[in-house]
Amino acid sequence: MGDTLRSSESAEDSLLVVIVNYGLSNHIGRLLEEGVFGDCRVMLVDNASEPERLRDLAARFATQLLLLDRNYGFAGAVNRAVGRAGGCKQILLLNPDVSISRAQLQVLRTVLVEEQLTAASPILLNVDGKVQVGTAGGPLTWSAFGTYFLFVSHVFGRARGSFYTRRQLVSGMVPSWLCMACLLLDGDAFRRFGPIPEDEVVYGEDLAWGYRASRSGARFRVVTHVQVVHEQGAAGASDRSVDALVRLVRRVNGRLGGSVAVACIRLGLAIRRLPRWLVTGQRL
Repeated sequence: MGDTLRSSESAEDSLLVVIVNYGLSNHIGRLLEEGVFGDCRVMLVDNASEPERLRDLAARFATQLLLLDRNYGFAGAVNRAVGRAGGCKQILLLNPDVSISRAQLQVLRTVLVEEQLTAASPILLNVDGKVQVGTAGGPLTWSAFGTYFLFVSHVFGRARGSFYTRRQLVSGMVPSWLCMACLLLDGDAFRRFGPIPEDEVVYGEDLAWGYRASRSGARFRVVTHVQVVHEQGAAGASDRSVDALVRLVRRVNGRLGGSVAVACIRLGLAIRRLPRWLVTGQRL
């Protein structure tokens, strides 16, 4: 496959940090320079974007390195990294553009163990300090998509939509899935609930794996008192992510339910974009 892997660590390492890179090596350099991970085991994975730069970082900071021969996407990169890493007690999936401190990471690790969770996530913030709606969400049923995209959950806070509102996220509502931009997992999570689906992109893989796992008994939590900045966390607004979401909705809900859910998504997005259209004339 054209990849390389350097490994001499014990299979009983307590924490494996997996950082997938696609053109964000400067962010990775900043993360490693801050010394957030201490003596934890770090694996840098490059999706055929900056191999020489990743080699330099791996040598400088004594991390493991996995160079892939092409872009396998986030899910494919994580699956290959975890498969080659051997056993560990916990796994941290971390986007290069997420800022997290050592103290925040320790809180997540403590919560994961004490509450016997499958996975824990902090609250994700945009650079302007606003909570990212894509941090977590509820079921992927057609009714849950309607609940969120048609604003039912915005009015009735106990109504669980496929995405949680900002108010629901900070309330600690139990999620069916968690964003993988900064996700701490039990080391056995992928063996128990399977690898991340590689036929999904952007938000699709987060929703698909999380919902499948939660339906099989996985326990998730958003740790509301840990809040980290995710600099490029607006992917959910892109046409590519919407298309991926539509494919996932149809796959999960079948022809009829999928069509209803997609109609709710399209209508909800059009309503949300209407103010921008009225001001700028950009398409809905």
